[in-house]
Amino acid sequence: MDRAFGMIARRMARRAGVRLGRWALRRPRRALGAGLAVSLAVAAVLWPTSWRPTSWRPAPRLDLSASLDCLALNIYHEARGEPREGKIAVGQVVMNRVGDPDFPAGVCAVVKQGGERPRNRCQFSWWCDGLSDRPDDAGAWEDSKDLAGKILAGGLEDPTRGALWYHADRVTPDWQTDIVRQGKIGRHIFYVRQSR
Repeated sequence: MDRAFGMIARRMARRAGVRLGRWALRRPRRALGAGLAVSLAVAAVLWPTSWRPTSWRPAPRLDLSASLDCLALNIYHEARGEPREGKIAVGQVVMNRVGDPDFPAGVCAVVKQGGERPRNRCQFSWWCDGLSDRPDDAGAWEDSKDLAGKILAGGLEDPTRGALWYHADRVTPDWQTDIVRQGKIGRHIFYVRQSR
């Protein structure tokens, strides 16, 4: 039995390009158990990729706590006064961007995109407006965290139907000419990319 486990562990390690230490060869069952997570990750990388769409990219490793906070802060600052559907729409735009290859791969990276540039260059204006980002309305903050958790868990439908951009209805940004208006929810107008 140990010999069979040893052969399997060595074969998996060889395919993954990993060199097993002596302890793994002496205790192959333990090595096999310890290496199971690594081998599953390696199998995912080695799996044929022909089925993936051209815009596919691996899902980012999410720090759920940080992602929840970033998404909740964005909902809070961008849509605090909006109806529930408007808050969900703002959160879904962040998630749509996370899944799009033209934007950063993580929730916090999407929310903070552009923050390295001077004022008013952020994707979301609250991030670089120079004001405190700390929520001061406890009820709205709890609601934002609740919605962010449900959005991250995939438990809420996207009312924007894939929108990647939005702006308040009181402004007319110059970038809106390059994209297609998807609709209006609350006081925000949502846009999708033109068909390529």
